[in-house]
Amino acid sequence: MSQVEVGGAVGYSEAVREHLARVERMGALVLAAGASRRMGSPKALLDWGGESLLSHQLRLLRELPFADVLVMLGHDEAKISGTTPELHDAHVAYNARHTAGRSSSIRFGAQILREIGSILIVNVDQPLSRGLLGDLLGGAVENREAPILVPAFEGRRGHPVLIRRPIFDELALIDEESEGLKGIMHRAPDRRLPILTLNDHSVLSLNTSVQYATAIQRYFGSQSNDPT
Repeated sequence: MSQVEVGGAVGYSEAVREHLARVERMGALVLAAGASRRMGSPKALLDWGGESLLSHQLRLLRELPFADVLVMLGHDEAKISGTTPELHDAHVAYNARHTAGRSSSIRFGAQILREIGSILIVNVDQPLSRGLLGDLLGGAVENREAPILVPAFEGRRGHPVLIRRPIFDELALIDEESEGLKGIMHRAPDRRLPILTLNDHSVLSLNTSVQYATAIQRYFGSQSNDPT
């Protein structure tokens, strides 16, 4: 069981916390360097339950003992940094080649986190939830040799993706022409282990203003409560 009720609030199982604290040095790489062209404004700063998407991602990640949480910035770096106080205490890197696409941020982040045992790759526009993290990390506890772990919701492959050290050399070579992270998973599907989840955050992406408006209505309605 990956999630438990603790004092009336949702927490994580002791097995998950113990695994991250003592067994597997796992880093989280938060990708927030894109230009958000289809959205029309920085996705990192979109409101999600009364906080920005970036703040939401960092808050949930900091509830767990990750060895490192690295935020990759690029386009709108000054605006995002200036309006996200959570970054003041964070590990932040600037990707000067962010116009080359998401793969350039993954390559750079993997280089910085190269001493880590595994990397959880988190897109800023794919809101996390405790249920999703609990399911995926519970799968990591139970499947310690799997090189790639991916949430699976109703037969659909989701996110975030957990990449372990045997794949790090390939992360260092990805580019948009080879389909980036998706290309790695397509080339060797036998290394990819689906972790079943009932949490639909695993297939939620906020690429356009229409998708964002639909998600806000679905998860919040007229309320500002956090659906995590």
